Amino acid sequence: MAKGLFGNNHSIDMTKGKTASIIFKFGIPLMITNFLQQVYSMADGVILGRFSGIGALATLGTCNWPIWLQISILTNFAQASSLMLGNRFGAGKTEEMKQTTGNIYLMAVCLYFLLMPIMILAIRPMLVWQNTPTEIMNDAVIYMLISYWGTLVLFMYNIFAGMLRAVSDSKTS
Repeated sequence: MAKGLFGNNHSIDMTKGKTASIIFKFGIPLMITNFLQQVYSMADGVILGRFSGIGALATLGTCNWPIWLQISILTNFAQASSLMLGNRFGAGKTEEMKQTTGNIYLMAVCLYFLLMPIMILAIRPMLVWQNTPTEIMNDAVIYMLISYWGTLVLFMYNIFAGMLRAVSDSKTS
């Protein structure tokens, strides 16, 4: 079994064995975590609707697309970065892996701080473009500001999880 990014043995050697079995072993932890994220989103909606009222639920629904846009940009960067790292891992180029890891973190921080002001300045125009009702506009702006500031942690998690997946470790990530 291949050693992972931190010397653990959660990695799966994807070059040997039955393809379907390998994909299943690698994919199941990812499917479970995606399912849990969906349960969290549903619980978020139920709790808001039940305890905070229709305005809070409308705010959440209105903000989903702009927040999804930012998260998608950052997550896709993380996934693309993991491809570069996985390529070097598969080729056994340890030194290049270290350099790539450092470059990924540097580029991630730069991308975040470049994207952040643009997204913050675009909050109100995006909400207006979506025809957000004036009754929830201020709540939506506040919710998006809080969400955008918190995405640095989410982004770094996605970078780290992508690196683990790049070395065939879907259990730890």
